[in-house]
Amino acid sequence: QPVTSATLKESDVPDIIVVMNETLSDLRILGELSTNKDYMPFLRNLTKNTIKGNLYMPVNGAGTSNSEFEFLTGNSMAFLPSGSNAYELYIKSMLPSLAQILGDQGYSRIAYHTYYKESWKRNINYPLMGFENFYALEDILDASTVEAYRDGDISLFEYQHRISLMYPDDKVLLRRFVSDSYDYKVLERMYEERDKNYPFFIFNVTMQNHGGYDLSYSNFEQKIQITSEDAYYPKVNRYLSLMYESDKALKELIDYYSNVSRPVMIVMFGDHQPSIEEAFVESLLGSSLSDITVSQNQKRYVTPFLIW
Repeated sequence: QPVTSATLKESDVPDIIVVMNETLSDLRILGELSTNKDYMPFLRNLTKNTIKGNLYMPVNGAGTSNSEFEFLTGNSMAFLPSGSNAYELYIKSMLPSLAQILGDQGYSRIAYHTYYKESWKRNINYPLMGFENFYALEDILDASTVEAYRDGDISLFEYQHRISLMYPDDKVLLRRFVSDSYDYKVLERMYEERDKNYPFFIFNVTMQNHGGYDLSYSNFEQKIQITSEDAYYPKVNRYLSLMYESDKALKELIDYYSNVSRPVMIVMFGDHQPSIEEAFVESLLGSSLSDITVSQNQKRYVTPFLIW
C-alpha cells in the first residue's frame, strides 16, 4: 500500500540506501588467487540480516552508467546497440524507474554521486527517472576548488592540499577521488537531515575505486599484495588495496545504520570489474582472452551484491 506521512510512524516500510560501488568486484571469481591478507574480510564474513550473491553486469572495465541504467530501470542493455550508452543516447523523456516506483509509494528520492554533476548526463537523466534531488561532487566539496581542478587551473597536488586544509578531520580523497569512507559520511549526514515525514530512498554512486591503477599516490597506502603469482602486477595490487579500503568503509556504513531506530535496507553492488593487466586475467582464467570460452568470459562480468 502507498505510504503517507499519516501512516509512516505505524509502518514497517524501510528506508532504502542503495550504493552502486564503483568497480567493486572480487577477482577470485576469475580463478585461484591468494594475497598477503584478505581484501574483503567484512563483506565475506557478514551474515546477520544479510543476503549476498553475485550479479552479471553488462560491462567490463568501464561503462558505469550502463550498469546504473539497468539497475534503475530494469531494462537490459542487450536490447540496445552493442557498444552504445543509454544515458548519452536513449533517455529523452520521463522513464519508468525504481525512483518513480518508490515515489508512488511515498518515498523521498535522492541521487548522489561523488563526481562531477554533468558526467554521463546524470544532471539531465536523474530528474527524468523520478529523482527529486541530485547531489554531486560540486555540492559536497568546495565548488570553486572542484571546478579549478576540473578545468585544469590547479594541479592534483594543489587540489589534494586545498581539500586537506578545508576538511582536516576527514580523509576526503583517496588518490584523486572521494573515498568511500567520506562518501558514506556525507550520505549519513543527508540521512540525519532528511524529511522524516516520508520514508527515505537514496541512490549513491561511489567513485573511490575508479581506474586507472597505473600510478602510486602519497595519500594511498597499498596494503594488499598478490602472493599466488610469480609475475608482478602493480595495477592488481593497487586495485585490491582499494577493495580493502572499500570493505573497511562498508563496515563503517553498516555500523552506523545498526544504531538507527528506523527499519533500514542497504543494497550494495559493484558496477563492473576493473581494467587491469590482461596477463593477470589470463593467468587466473587459464586461457588467452582471445581463446576463452563463453563461460570463462562470463566470469569477467560478475560482481558481488549484498542486501542488509
